[in-house]
Amino acid sequence: MIKKGRFTDMHFDESGSFLSVELNKATGTESIKKLTLAPKPVSDLRSRLMSPAQIKKLSSEEAKLLASFVDLLEKTLDLDPGKRILPKDALVHPFLR
Repeated sequence: MIKKGRFTDMHFDESGSFLSVELNKATGTESIKKLTLAPKPVSDLRSRLMSPAQIKKLSSEEAKLLASFVDLLEKTLDLDPGKRILPKDALVHPFLR
């Protein structure tokens, strides 16, 4: 998505690092800082919703429902529009059935 952006070259370098322009209030000069974004999330969505200890306590039906919910959320929140689930497909997802 970043590579296709109109103003990418103004805000990112060639390696994908975010270029942050900061103003030094004392001197009034600007400096550019590179902020490297993490390539993958630190934890998965399932563990963000429930702790592993809580997940182990779920019945098989509840675990199946949680897995279906996580799948729907991941497909809905995908940043790549080509991979993101379409509304018509979301409506027939097993979690909503």
